[in-house]
Amino acid sequence: MRKILISLIFIILFPFITFSQINDESYDRLSISHVLVLYNGDRYNQQIEKQFINQRRSDKYDAHQVEQQVIYLPQNSKHLDMNSKLTKIYQVLKDKKIPKAIIAKWYNRKKDGSMNLELIHSRGRYNADDYEYTNAQLTKRGNSYLKDYGNKLIDKTYIIVTEITDIQDARRRKKSKYHGFTSTNNTFVYKLNFKPEVRSMIYNSWIYSDDTKQIINEKIEKFENIDFPIKPITVIYKDLNYTQSNDTKGNILYRYKSDKELFTEMIEASYQKPMHDLSSDYEDFKVKTYIDTKSPLKAKIGLKEGLSVDQRFYVYEYVWDEDLDKAVTKRKAVIRAKEITDNRSIANGHSNCSRFYQTAGWTIDEGMLIEQRNDIGASLAAGWETGKMGGFSLRGDLRTGKFTSIASLYVFADVNFSKSEYSSKLFKNIDTKSDFIFTKFSVGIAKGFNFAYNFEFMPFVSYGMEFANNSNNFELEGVNSTKEYSSISSSLIKYGASLTMNITHNVQLYGTFAGYNPIGNITAGKKTKTDIKWTDVFEDREGFTKTCGLRVLF
Repeated sequence: MRKILISLIFIILFPFITFSQINDESYDRLSISHVLVLYNGDRYNQQIEKQFINQRRSDKYDAHQVEQQVIYLPQNSKHLDMNSKLTKIYQVLKDKKIPKAIIAKWYNRKKDGSMNLELIHSRGRYNADDYEYTNAQLTKRGNSYLKDYGNKLIDKTYIIVTEITDIQDARRRKKSKYHGFTSTNNTFVYKLNFKPEVRSMIYNSWIYSDDTKQIINEKIEKFENIDFPIKPITVIYKDLNYTQSNDTKGNILYRYKSDKELFTEMIEASYQKPMHDLSSDYEDFKVKTYIDTKSPLKAKIGLKEGLSVDQRFYVYEYVWDEDLDKAVTKRKAVIRAKEITDNRSIANGHSNCSRFYQTAGWTIDEGMLIEQRNDIGASLAAGWETGKMGGFSLRGDLRTGKFTSIASLYVFADVNFSKSEYSSKLFKNIDTKSDFIFTKFSVGIAKGFNFAYNFEFMPFVSYGMEFANNSNNFELEGVNSTKEYSSISSSLIKYGASLTMNITHNVQLYGTFAGYNPIGNITAGKKTKTDIKWTDVFEDREGFTKTCGLRVLF
């Protein structure tokens, strides 16, 4: 049975084993123009628009907002299929001249038609890292080269169009026990297609101080007649659910949130979740740099690149491919951010580094390329727990570094299912041993310590419950009731440590040594309190167990 179980676990987890090669080692800051699409007459338009305009966005990107940030469309456009809507919004962006406004902002175009390169030079300089700064100082042009690099950044401009529809207020549902909101979030992504011929047309419409009024008017007309092309990239679809049980109020384990708070979180998620997907799936959005020092492990990126604690990066080395007759990248290791530096300034060759820690792979050397590879920061483990309390075990972990700024700090939940025979004088109507189905679950925290490249040691502590169910109803001695029960339960404290070993960077073997201490008295059924201890009924259901299994990270 156990062999079959392990085989099934491996078959389920195998699709998560990934192999990787980098496609492009260059990285430049992107400029993002955010646009909100609303539909005439929708109930929450005013609230969405207010929060969208005041939304705080990542320092990773240069904000490139134009005057028109909100577009209203007729109701009949709301129900188009995704491809038709992508085309519709594309045409509306063109009709509203938003690409033209984006270019005008790049060139600081004034009402009189005059332009300058101040923003281009500023962003070119800010885009440079220490390596590019140092190399530029070896050239005759020095910082001027970095400033002019801003011209290449124009083609790294994206338009992110957000649509939030089908907003449902949980309180309005019949007999609802929840409050908050659900909605559908579609994000339409377009890229400015800044071709060399377009750049030439802009320079042909450049106004100089000695131009006559007639020439100025002709150049203004030339600029207005330029078609600034954009191209659709993708559509990201999300269902957003920001609801909360009304029973949360007064619960010390969960903070009760108002409808206003939940609505705000939903609007924030309409930005954060699609941007996370873009950073995971599209090369332009992935941060890339080089290892600066290997002991301690550091790289020259930080808040400027939107770095957060526990964010994942792949480390690559170059190897020679005989078939291709060229050097190609091969993944060497996996690292995560540990301490984030504030590098939101112009590079001067002496920028501070952020610290990282290694979670998989082999020896890392200075100069190796690293690339952002976002993950959820979660894991799921399945295994078999040994001993009298043993059985099938599941555990899910979630990294909290993004919120706590503590690397490898996890919150987790686990559950264990087992079956054992017990008899007790406390069961009035059960004279012989009878089968009980036991379910244990707990929630807690764990702290990981990575060592020897591919191992992690995780001490943990948790609080939970154990339930015992019997197919036959029974009465309990000492309970002032003739009522029969099919289940009893008790609280427990669980503590111990896990050790993991990588099979691949995201699939691990794991072993756990854990102790269980039942606390408090038994509860019979759902609410009947007793004076009976758990170990008075199940004498050996405390102490230590061992678990072995597989763990997948995603």
